[in-house]
Amino acid sequence: MRFSLNFSKSSLLIKISLIAFFAAILFSCTSDEHGLTESFQLAGNNRQEIKKTLEHFNAEKNGKKIRAAEFLLSQMKYQFHHEGTSKDRYDSLLNILSKVPYERMEKLDFIWDSLRKSLKTPIRDDADLVCDLKNISSQNLIEHIDAAFEAWNKPWSKNISFGDFCEYILPYKLVNEQPDKWMVNIQKRYHALAEKNSSQTDPYQMCLGINNQLKKDFKIRSFPSIWDLNFHELDMLKSGKCYHATQYTTYVMRSLGIPIAMDFTPYWGNMNGGHEWNALIFNGHPVPFIGSESDPGLTKIDLARQRKRAKIFRRTYSFQPQSLAAITKDPLDIPALFRSAQLRDVTDEYIPVSDAVVNNLPSSQNGTPLYICVFNRQEWVPTAWAMIRHGKSKFVKMGRDIIYLPMYYQSGELSAAGSPVFINSKGLSVQINDDGDKTNLVIKQKSPEGPSITKGQEYELLIWQGKWEPVEKRTATADSIVYNGISKNALYRITSKDKMSKERIFIIDNCKPLWK
Repeated sequence: MRFSLNFSKSSLLIKISLIAFFAAILFSCTSDEHGLTESFQLAGNNRQEIKKTLEHFNAEKNGKKIRAAEFLLSQMKYQFHHEGTSKDRYDSLLNILSKVPYERMEKLDFIWDSLRKSLKTPIRDDADLVCDLKNISSQNLIEHIDAAFEAWNKPWSKNISFGDFCEYILPYKLVNEQPDKWMVNIQKRYHALAEKNSSQTDPYQMCLGINNQLKKDFKIRSFPSIWDLNFHELDMLKSGKCYHATQYTTYVMRSLGIPIAMDFTPYWGNMNGGHEWNALIFNGHPVPFIGSESDPGLTKIDLARQRKRAKIFRRTYSFQPQSLAAITKDPLDIPALFRSAQLRDVTDEYIPVSDAVVNNLPSSQNGTPLYICVFNRQEWVPTAWAMIRHGKSKFVKMGRDIIYLPMYYQSGELSAAGSPVFINSKGLSVQINDDGDKTNLVIKQKSPEGPSITKGQEYELLIWQGKWEPVEKRTATADSIVYNGISKNALYRITSKDKMSKERIFIIDNCKPLWK
C-alpha cells in the first residue's frame, strides 16, 4: 500500500517561501552570540523596528529584559503568519460568525458552509506566508515584553526559572497566527482575578482558579478553521476545537504568569485521530489538562488509558536544532508533521517508552530518514523518524503496546521498509513475520469496541505483506466468522462496507484477535 500525504492546498508561493526560508536560515552560520544578524537581514525595511526594541531595553539597562528581547528577536526568524486576499475574506467570515447567537453556535459548521457559498470569490488555501520580522512593530514588542515581566513578577510565578519564563510565558505568539496585542489586553480583563489571588504563591492552585474562569469563557466544539487564529479571533468566537482551546488557555495563563505548554499526540497508536492539550510546567514536570474543560492532573487524556500514544510533541517558540526540519535539505520532501522546526519530543515525560531498532536496510538508503508509522484512519501515518546509518535506524522514546511499521517517504508517498514491529507492554520489540505456522481464528467484531459481525454482511480478511493482501472474502452466516489454517504470526484487519472508520488491525492470540 502507498499512502499519499497531502501538503494541504497551499499555494506555490508558500512552498517556495518555505524552501527559501530553510535554505537561507537553517544552514547559515550564526555570526553573533544571540543569532540576531539573520533576523536583522530578514527584517528588510523593518529592521529599524527591531533595532528600536533592543535600544529601548539597552537604555533601561535591564539585563534580563535585554536577554529576553534578544531571545525573542533571534528566534523570530522562524516565525511566520498568513496574509492576503483569501485570509482577508476568511477574517470577514469570522466576524460574521462571532455574531451568531450562543444558542446557534452548535450549528457553526452549517452556518460556515452557507457563508462560504455566499461569497462571489471563494476562499482558497493560498494565503501568503510572511515572516513576522517583516512587519512587527517595536511598540508592540516592547509592550509585550514589559507585560510578560509583569506576569513573571506575580507571587505564584517568582520561582519560575528564566529559561522556563522564556519558553512558557514570554513568547508573543504560539503557532502561525497573525501577531496581535493580547497579553496587555488579557491582563486588563483578568486584573480583578489576579488581585483577588494576590496572596496566592502556588502556581498549581492559581492555574486551577484561572481554568475555572476559562470553563465559563470558552466552549470546545466543532469549528471550521483554515489558518491558525490569534487571541482576538478566538476571543470573538469563544469556541473551537481542542486545538483552539489549548491556544486560548495558553494565551490567558501565560498572561497571568502561569507557565503553560501546548502538547499533542498527532495520532493515537491504537485508534483513530489524535489529541491536543495543555500542560502546566510544575516542579519541572508537565501536569496535563484540557484548558477550559478539565483541571490539571484530572484530564481525560490520562483517564482514558485505552488510548495509546506513540509520540507526544510540544510546540515550542524556540528553534529545535535536532528536528528533522532543521537538518533536511528540502522541507517539502518530508511528511507534513515534521516540517516544523519548533517541535520537541516529550514522550518520556508522560509515558513509559522503549527504543526500537530496524535492521537490514539497504546501504543505498544510508543518510536518509526512515519513518515509523502507526495505523490510524485506515492508513499508515508517520509518527517518528530516524536517520538510516550503516543499514539500520534506531527510533528512541517510543510508546509501548503499539504496532509500528517502518516506511520510506518519497514524493509525497509512503512505502513499507520492513515488517511490522510490536513494542509490547514490557518494552520488548517483536517483529511480526509470517514464519509458516498456521492457526485458526474466530472473529466476532471489527474492532475492540465493535461493531459486531452481522449476519448477511460481507467481510474480507486482509493480511499485511508489504501491502494489504486479501485472504478471504465471506458473507457472515452467524454473529461470528471462523477462519481455519491461516498464518499465525501475521498482521491482519477485517473490512466491510459498513462503519469502515471503526476498523482496527490485530494479531492472533489463542485463536482470537488481539486488537491494536
